[in-house]
Amino acid sequence: MENWNVLFFVRGFPEKNRFRDKHYFMSPPSDEMRSHFYDVLQRFPEIQPFFKDGSKKDLLCIGIVVAAKGRDAALGAAYDQLHGFICGVSLFLDHSIPKVCELCLCHPSLEDEAELVNKEGLHKSSLHTGRGPLICL
Repeated sequence: MENWNVLFFVRGFPEKNRFRDKHYFMSPPSDEMRSHFYDVLQRFPEIQPFFKDGSKKDLLCIGIVVAAKGRDAALGAAYDQLHGFICGVSLFLDHSIPKVCELCLCHPSLEDEAELVNKEGLHKSSLHTGRGPLICL
């Protein structure tokens, strides 16, 4: 098993309910991340409405680190955790359901090439992360 980083883009997660721990974080994208990934992400028609609707202030990155045997297992585990976060904020805090972008970034923790994939694991593109804080925790 190896550690995988999965980064989701989310809108509508209340600021007062954001948290971080050893294996996950919630924060707005940094200016560095915006300049590095934002243009690339907008080249995919299926996610253009997600990035064009709403303000830049509303955009949140949720990064999750999971131990898994491969990308598909990592995506499944990360989506399960994300689902728990969203259900918690929606049901227990009586808040509208946050929106999750159809594509996410995923890569083994020790590699600096991330894959842009959908929730079924379908590869869309590769992106160089530079092992910086953009996606690595």
